[in-house]
Amino acid sequence: MKHTIRHFIWGSSALCFMAVPIITQAAEFQPAGVRALGMGGAGVASIRDTNASYWNPAAFGFFGEDDAAMKAVDNNGMSNKDFGITADAGAGISLHGNLAGLVDTMGKINYNSVQAAINTPPAAGLAGKTLLDSLTLINKLDGLNAPGTGLRLMVNGMGGFRIENFGLGVQLLSETAISAQIDTANLGLGTGATAGGVASVQQALGTAAANPTVGYKPAYFTPAQYQQASATYGPGTAQAIDKKLAATPAAAGQQAVITQGLNTVANTTGSLAKNKSKLRFQGATVLEVPLSYGYAINPNFSVGGSIKYIQAQVVDGYTQIFNQNSNNFSFSQFQETISGFGIDLGAMYRVSNFQGGLVLRNLNSPKFKHSSGFVYEMKPQAKLGLSYIPWDTVSIELDADLTKNASALSNYNTQYINAGLEWNIFHTVALRIGGYKNIAQNDIGMVYTAGLGINLWAARLDIAAAGSTKQAQYQGKQYPREARLSAALNIDF
Repeated sequence: MKHTIRHFIWGSSALCFMAVPIITQAAEFQPAGVRALGMGGAGVASIRDTNASYWNPAAFGFFGEDDAAMKAVDNNGMSNKDFGITADAGAGISLHGNLAGLVDTMGKINYNSVQAAINTPPAAGLAGKTLLDSLTLINKLDGLNAPGTGLRLMVNGMGGFRIENFGLGVQLLSETAISAQIDTANLGLGTGATAGGVASVQQALGTAAANPTVGYKPAYFTPAQYQQASATYGPGTAQAIDKKLAATPAAAGQQAVITQGLNTVANTTGSLAKNKSKLRFQGATVLEVPLSYGYAINPNFSVGGSIKYIQAQVVDGYTQIFNQNSNNFSFSQFQETISGFGIDLGAMYRVSNFQGGLVLRNLNSPKFKHSSGFVYEMKPQAKLGLSYIPWDTVSIELDADLTKNASALSNYNTQYINAGLEWNIFHTVALRIGGYKNIAQNDIGMVYTAGLGINLWAARLDIAAAGSTKQAQYQGKQYPREARLSAALNIDF
């Protein structure tokens, strides 16, 4: 046992040493493939099917190698596999920043009252609830501009076949980010195209703003907030706002929101007809066709690599939210197809019951330039995995991204720790559980995964799903901030 552990530590240390020079930013390493997703996105050390072209091409070196020395350390039945076909697909969505909360709050606003407030003659004034809706809307719109706020749509698909130590695959990896750039200056709050927000609020509150009470004590705002509003709008206007909100039950606890909203209003200048708010679509759908080969240097150690043709549909463009000619928010109009190639390398070390793996993807940093000037760069990425396989029906694996990976969403990075367990009951029903966490950001929380596989002699049907612990509320219902689903058909001989 001591001899086994010593060999395993040596091999794992060698893999770690190989990872040191890798650049520390890359495209996201998706938990692609249904088996890996069910096991929490872990697969570098224990991958045993055609998806090895993505997870670790070194695994190809152990396929079909059935001499006695190989079988002595064959933990997961790779020596019996000479031929295989794989086809799977998956999709996912992630909500980042406070996007869901902002959208949920805006969904509860009475837009008819807001529009009526914009169109109401100044002398009629603003009702407390209307004022609250107006200021809350402005504050939440401004919040959409926060860095890292948006959503990501992920799609992946894998297919291919292998013959002993060779594999030819097709991999689809798609990630598109949708974010907002909100124009909070041209919100139509003034009496004309150039009227200022301060004048608009003063006029809307009418004569109450013109006759402040000396020594007035605020009922709604804190003294500091009241002084800030008085300095911006004048004592009478601040007083009128305070009285209206104090008499509005819905305003309870909204001081911070409304104070920020008032500050935004003070800087509004133009009409909604001039609003330049935009949705931005950015990312890429990458089709890879890897030709993979693995070579077992000895029964314990294998290396492998893939040369892959890459066709990238790069997306970069904006759609106006207001005043557009149609309601088409599709990003297909911003896609441009560009071709290139990439290089992946892998290493796998194994002793009885233990395996370690390292995969290095996109070592040549493929770049794809959009006509907008946006460059989608697939920077080098590295992932390390360690697996314990006490029996050929049980695998426990821990993986980690060694690179911090830039996602399609601006100012949002990913770096995953992945862990999972597979129990293949009587080689017929495979149960998988696991989880992963992005240690580069904390908005998603822990993501738990589960999967099921049904073995029918040489064919296997698999499904897997994932959902985050942190949730977002929308229209009174809770939804995971991140969710994924995948299904696959595998054939092994």
